[in-house]
Amino acid sequence: MIALVLFAALSVLVSAQEKQPRGGAVPELVSANADCKFEAGQVYSGTYGVSAYAPGQTGQDFLVTIAADNYALFETADGNVRVMSRLVSGHGRVELVDLGSFPETAMCGGHRVGEYAAVWADDCSAVSLKAIKDLCSRRGGTLRTGDEPIELQRLHTCHAAGASCAENAADSAGRMYSIAYADGSSGMLASGVASADGVGAFVETGPRGVFMFQLTPTADAGVYELLDGGAQYADDCGDQVGKYTIAVDESASGKCRSYALALVDDKCAARAARLDGATSEPTMLCAPPSTGRVTGTLNNVPEHKVYMHHKGEYKPKFRQAKHAMRLGAAGLLVPHEDGHVHHHLEESSSSSSSSSSSSSSSSSSSHISADIRPMDPLIVRLEQQNLIR
Repeated sequence: MIALVLFAALSVLVSAQEKQPRGGAVPELVSANADCKFEAGQVYSGTYGVSAYAPGQTGQDFLVTIAADNYALFETADGNVRVMSRLVSGHGRVELVDLGSFPETAMCGGHRVGEYAAVWADDCSAVSLKAIKDLCSRRGGTLRTGDEPIELQRLHTCHAAGASCAENAADSAGRMYSIAYADGSSGMLASGVASADGVGAFVETGPRGVFMFQLTPTADAGVYELLDGGAQYADDCGDQVGKYTIAVDESASGKCRSYALALVDDKCAARAARLDGATSEPTMLCAPPSTGRVTGTLNNVPEHKVYMHHKGEYKPKFRQAKHAMRLGAAGLLVPHEDGHVHHHLEESSSSSSSSSSSSSSSSSSSHISADIRPMDPLIVRLEQQNLIR
């Protein structure tokens, strides 16, 4: 009996030690609300750090609009610099990889991944991001305040129920739209902030892939120029500009009901085939609500980091996490479990919804066709570093 008690006590001691990173107790940084999450339609605000590597973003206020299927649009508040990123979060971690931008030089190329520890406020109204490592000096310099975490404040965005289409365009950040294509398939559109000259930005997730594009009004009423800024699971159209008419349908009271796209001219055949005849409708008045509080210490924590500065460049070096992780069914990083069946070639990150409202744009299944999804570069990188398997 005594031997059994001693064995049990020793097991508890060893288990507790394994949950701590080298160098001491689990840092306060990773004591987080595990029930908070990024949801499609949410908008966060923050201020970029100062970095010589990002002249268009340094020190600027910015917004983060969460799109469907774990994509995000990072934009300066004036809409002049926009970056589309793949965003995977969970277990106190956020992983980012850039996929497109306006201007083209604003993104981190080569699928360079950034890893950040995330600490949420008790009510999910804010999140602090602190670098674990970032392979891109541009992003690593702006997503921090000196050596302190960057703070993102949740904007409790609700749009007017009876808004006209013009009001939708003016109050654009975080608006979600369903999109119905001419071939009968469907997808989602997330709208970013509109610039002073009326240029809008969108992230489109649909069966043919994920696309970031800008819409610029022309001198002809109802005619817009469309330019791609990046894509995933498909080729974008580069610098080829397409022209489309957008007809609006409003109710007798002036409420915006839908938009209809029609081709005017587009040398990019794939885009023309996708968007000609498509219609979209506003789908969500308010971003998904914050979820309830769940507290506790995370088992998989980033280990302590060492900063190295050379000629002002941000070059942190970090150890790898000790425990393997995998991408769960909801698109979140979760601890690897024995017996887990590996379907990374078939699985895709998808946005999960905590809202019971039927108007929510999030869903448990991806809007992206499984037939076009190759191995995701973010998943490849995580597997190469044994963070998932």
